Amino acid sequence: MPRPRSTSAAEFKLAAVKVMTEQKRAVAEAARRLDVGEDLLREWRKAFLARGADAFPGTATRPRPRRSFAASGPRSPAPGPSATC
Repeated sequence: MPRPRSTSAAEFKLAAVKVMTEQKRAVAEAARRLDVGEDLLREWRKAFLARGADAFPGTATRPRPRRSFAASGPRSPAPGPSATC
């Protein structure tokens, strides 16, 4: 089942683009860590490179949850059934 569509605040979009441009993170890695689609991140980067910070007018209806990219480490696998007998 697909996730419900949401909008992101301009601040979140700018931070996401900076993760890719300033921290030299791959789009796929940034998308996983920020929980957004790769194509969406590519569109945000394209818009930012074309228009700068004015690319995101801030029309979000609700801000995305704050997630620290730098502080988050590798994802741990989901706990599965215990193999103890």
